[in-house]
Parts: sequence; structure tokens; C-alpha cells
Amino acid sequence: MKIHYYLLLIILIFINIKILAKEFIIRNNEDDFDVIKNINDVVNNEIVFNFVDEYYNITYSDSRYEITVNSNITFKGNKNGSIFDYLYENNRALFFLVDNANSKKYTIKFENIIFRNYNEDLNLSGMQLIRVKSISDNFYLHFDNCTFQNNYYSVVRVDLTCLKPSHTDPSIVFDNCSFFNNTNKVISARKKEEKDDRGINELNDCLQINIKNSNFEDNKGLFYINNGKLTIDNYKSFEEERGALYYSETSSNELNIKNSWFENIHVKSIIPLIYDEGLVLK
Repeated sequence: MKIHYYLLLIILIFINIKILAKEFIIRNNEDDFDVIKNINDVVNNEIVFNFVDEYYNITYSDSRYEITVNSNITFKGNKNGSIFDYLYENNRALFFLVDNANSKKYTIKFENIIFRNYNEDLNLSGMQLIRVKSISDNFYLHFDNCTFQNNYYSVVRVDLTCLKPSHTDPSIVFDNCSFFNNTNKVISARKKEEKDDRGINELNDCLQINIKNSNFEDNKGLFYINNGKLTIDNYKSFEEERGALYYSETSSNELNIKNSWFENIHVKSIIPLIYDEGLVLK
């Protein structure tokens, strides 16, 4: 009788896992990219796109995917890192609209992905590679073991409206990532400026970004932050000459740099390595 009970329990657990997590194997072909396009038709608590090939020609994909975030979504490369090659185009984009209808915090995660050769198209201005829009901080955006290389246009943009933070940990995290030869913004994060009786520090808790255990070499204009907090921990920077590691046009930001070092910094730009007015620097 106990054996039957345990067998039934195992079957139920297996079924539950299948229901809660749905995985799609994505190969380097046009048909597989169509699976991503139809993601809004999939109802699951966890969706994983497993990119098993080493190289992906992103021009096979449609110009833009609009994804409503009502589950955890993971884009996972192979163990050696899957290359997303944009072939110097910028008309391929992922647009995430966070569903704030409930209190669940969903995570958008990129793991073992190499973003390469994203370029500016003057006819398609403002189309970032990845864009997230939300009316609260009730989401997470994580990049784990990712590389950003030879990109010539803004890669990630986050826009949110927030009156009160829903959590104390960072919403946006780059962990163990590398940044090489990027000539425009890797991340542009903006919180709409709201005025009430709360202090600046609490309001800025809505937009918290953490960059940790990451390497930077020969970049320009990596982080554009408006009304937020950026923490850089265990940061290694080499051969920076182009200026503007950090840039902001607002006066209510906080930048924390910990356990980090800069080597061979020779900025050849009218914009300094860190540019802000009224910045709280720690």
C-alpha cells in the first residue's frame, strides 16, 4: 500500500513539474524562432527557451517580439555560451510588457548568451535589443554569465513608473558578465519622476541595479540611469578611453562602487568616466 502511495506521489510531482515548467528547444533556424513569437499563447508559471546551438543568426527572426510577462521566462544558452549575432542590424528586438495585474514577481532571465554586433539603424531609431516596460518595480531582470560585444546601439532599456518599492533587493542584476567594445549604452534605465512626501532614497529604491563579478574593456556609455541606484561590486575595467561609464541627466541618483579596480584609464572624450549632477557617490 505504501509503495502505491509513493508511486502516486512521484507521478503527481512529475506532472506538476511538467505543468509548472515548459521548455522549448530553439535551433538556429527560422521555424524555431516562430516559437518565441507565439509565447503569449502559452500559459505556464515557468517558460524556458533553451538555445542549444553555439551560433544563432538573429536576422532569421521577426523584427520585433512583444511579450506580455505573466510567467517566469528564461533564455538559456548552451554551457559554452550561445552567440546571438545581429549582423550589424538593429531591427530585431524583444519588448517585454510586465503584467502588473497581480502581486506575483516574475523574472526575465538571460543565461549564457553572447550578444554581438547590434548596430544602429537611422530608420528605426529607438529600437533597443531588449526593452522592458512596467508600471511598478514588481519584476526581475537578470543577466547571468552573458557577454555584450561589438554593439553599436543601446542594448537594454527599462522604463518603469513607481510610487513605492515593492521589494528591497535589486530588480536588475548583471552577474558574471563581460562587456567588450560597446560604443553606446548597454543599459538605459529610467524611473518616471514622481513627486510626493517620500524621500529621494526610498523613491530610488524602485529602480535598483546591481552589476557584480563583471569585466569591462574598451567601452563607451555603458550605463544611463535616471532616478535610480546602481551598485557595482567586484568590477574590473581595462583600457577605457571612450568615456562615460556612468551617465545621468537627473540629480537624484546613487552610485555605489565596491571591491573594484580601474586599470589603464585614458578617457579621450569631453564626457568623463562618471557624469551626473547631484550624484550620491559611495
